[in-house]
Amino acid sequence: MSLLVGINDVNTLVEGKNSAMDANTFENTYRKLLASCREQNPDLLIVLGLPFFFASGWRKDQFANWHPLTLERAEIVTRMAGDFDAVLVDYPTLFDEAQQRAPIDYWIWDGIHPTAFGHELMAREWIKQVSGRLRFLKIYAG
Repeated sequence: MSLLVGINDVNTLVEGKNSAMDANTFENTYRKLLASCREQNPDLLIVLGLPFFFASGWRKDQFANWHPLTLERAEIVTRMAGDFDAVLVDYPTLFDEAQQRAPIDYWIWDGIHPTAFGHELMAREWIKQVSGRLRFLKIYAG
């Protein structure tokens, strides 16, 4: 099971919606979901992606509002990856490194959503990280 969550939760906080979850509620809710899935299938491989936000596109000026909340959720996801023996895919670092080859707008068009090139980058990183646990992916990991 592969999950990449957290950025929509940040969005609800930034927009001040009633459904917004603070960090503790986010963690408790996410933890219950993972525990329930693991209970249903003790052998389940869990893959957790770190949420990200970058100053790009029309959200470029919103970085100061989004970034700290995104980092807070990324820390939670990192902790839970350890607690659930999950594969952790570090998308923020991936995009930080990708900016050495092209500007962030090439990879992410609005701060949150990857372009086709960003999606390919993410897919390759996912395969690279998960291939350590699912050996049949090694042929794709390059």
